[in-house]
Amino acid sequence: MRTKDLKQVYDYYRQVYCKEKTDVISIIIVISKYGEIYEYSELDITFHPQIIKTKEINKQEDLKIIRDKFRNNHKLTSMECTLLSTFPLFDIGESESQIIEEVCTNIKNKKHCIPKEEMEQIVRGMYLNILEYIDPEKQETLMEMISVEDIKQRGDFAKIRKAKRENIEKRAKKEIIDSLLKNYPLKTVSEMINIPISEIRSIVNSKPEY
Repeated sequence: MRTKDLKQVYDYYRQVYCKEKTDVISIIIVISKYGEIYEYSELDITFHPQIIKTKEINKQEDLKIIRDKFRNNHKLTSMECTLLSTFPLFDIGESESQIIEEVCTNIKNKKHCIPKEEMEQIVRGMYLNILEYIDPEKQETLMEMISVEDIKQRGDFAKIRKAKRENIEKRAKKEIIDSLLKNYPLKTVSEMINIPISEIRSIVNSKPEY
């Protein structure tokens, strides 16, 4: 993160603190491989935001469950379908390219394991993963495997890409809240992250869209 970006975060943090006169927790979510986060100093104040890195959220157990379902020809749940195209964001103990190629292979050969109503969202997510993580010479092959052209003809992928980026933060926020709720009461979590209880409940129960 650039210094000027971190300064913007600090300026907002300071404004909220001065207005509310209470402790403020500042959380920066680092998506996948992006961004080194540095501290920011102004006069005699050093700003240390709380850093949440999605790559430090372990999803290896979820990956194992989904692999077993594909192996045994069982249907995936809606949440498992969502995870298929978000695995590269998390700690899965394998390279992003390896898991993307595996998912594309399963989309091609194990269509019966994926509910029809979930397939288009998965393909959209995988399309963006291919562009982000796969070497250019391999991209076309993987896109053909998951029939990207069929989806392209029915939608605006520029809008899909923008929506995907916006939704990544929502998914990461949900992961953070889920993690906090395992250790703290709902009211305490609400106070810690300055989000109303009603909104936290909505986030926890939400299903990310692409």
